[in-house]
Amino acid sequence: MSVPQPPAPCLLVFGVLLSGGLGEDPVAAKVAESFGEIGEVKEFAPFGHTGYYEREMGEGIRRGFFVMKELVDPGTLADVKLRSNALETELSGGTRRRANLDPGLLNLTQFVLATGKPAGHRIYLGKGIWAEIEYLFQFGEFKFLDWTYPDYREPGIVEFFNTLRAGYKIRQREKR
Repeated sequence: MSVPQPPAPCLLVFGVLLSGGLGEDPVAAKVAESFGEIGEVKEFAPFGHTGYYEREMGEGIRRGFFVMKELVDPGTLADVKLRSNALETELSGGTRRRANLDPGLLNLTQFVLATGKPAGHRIYLGKGIWAEIEYLFQFGEFKFLDWTYPDYREPGIVEFFNTLRAGYKIRQREKR
């Protein structure tokens, strides 16, 4: 029989897409206000992997990441996603969406994103939110999966997450 154990706290990472007219600073301020201090920002770069977001957000979309300083309980992911959805609405200013905030959790074995869209490979968390594993840690590095989003497959993004994992591992060791 397996014995239930509490999970280790995780690193909260937001994948962020911004429309052409929206700067990083106001979005970072809103994220920090809702979720605590941002510990690291992955520089924003042009995003051109799909036209899906252009229909909703317009042209000139940029991709970046906000990494929160404090570790979080993985059981809070659905609530974090609901709060980030509310922030997206707030940042829209009553017009079309200008920011896309996708929260995810990084631990030693995986990186998981939260989504409001069901699919066969996603696990239901509750409150209309599902979890999707983007990376599994195997053979010394994160490996993407068949369904991993194209931008998360980019070597520079995978390396960024491997670096985050290395820092997370040090933090976990120091807690012992």
